[in-house]
Amino acid sequence: RNYAPQDIERTVEQSHTALQHAGGVAFSVEVDGEERLVVVQGVKSTALHNLDVKTIIGDMCEAVTARYGLHVYDAVLVTAKCIPKTASGKLQRHLCRAQYLSGTLESVGQRDR
Repeated sequence: RNYAPQDIERTVEQSHTALQHAGGVAFSVEVDGEERLVVVQGVKSTALHNLDVKTIIGDMCEAVTARYGLHVYDAVLVTAKCIPKTASGKLQRHLCRAQYLSGTLESVGQRDR
């Protein structure tokens, strides 16, 4: 099945109060020949000083599984400004995916796999 990344992103951002509105992306990566879901989500600056990474990522993954029946392979928390956007403010999923794959995302927390 195909899922709209915007729907998954909206579910993720609504899963915890520390997460930035319209500040995350969802994309797939290939792992061992299978397509896997990755979510990268911005955290509100006010939440950075007291960040409970395990709880927030758990809430994110739980929300996606409950809503879509999908397993989140990896979840990464970043500062809101780290999500690449165009000059007009549109999310750049392909660029974020490239940064994830190259290991250049500036993470403030990541899922333990």
